[in-house]
Amino acid sequence: MIVGIISVYSQLLSLVFCLGIGCYVTKRGIPSRSSNYIRWETQASGFAHRGNHILLVSSQFIEVRNINTGQIAQVIEDVDIRLMYSGYRYMAGDRDDRVLVAIRGNQKEDSIAERVVELVETVEYVSHSAVSNIPDIWDEWDM
Repeated sequence: MIVGIISVYSQLLSLVFCLGIGCYVTKRGIPSRSSNYIRWETQASGFAHRGNHILLVSSQFIEVRNINTGQIAQVIEDVDIRLMYSGYRYMAGDRDDRVLVAIRGNQKEDSIAERVVELVETVEYVSHSAVSNIPDIWDEWDM
């Protein structure tokens, strides 16, 4: 069963299978690339495509993979994860990029709480400020 199809390049598609594998195919359905199949770490129940990444959602964790190489960029673990919303394309250039997942929370008396979490891409922060030549406050303590 195919969970989704993602366009990687103009002539190349990526298929996401719920059986724990994915592959790259041409627009005619012919497998391409030397690594024909990518084995997911879990069976995906849903997915979202953002920029150069694909997010594969299963009940145990979320795999974030590079769409071009198939390599894992991040794994987010939790309990009973469900994809709630992955955004829709309304018009060319207009995109709702929110990805929402529901995660089972703690059980309180007769009910179980759930958390709704928005997945947001994070990037490394690199400071561009110059290193100060002002002596450090701890220099007098030889630390």
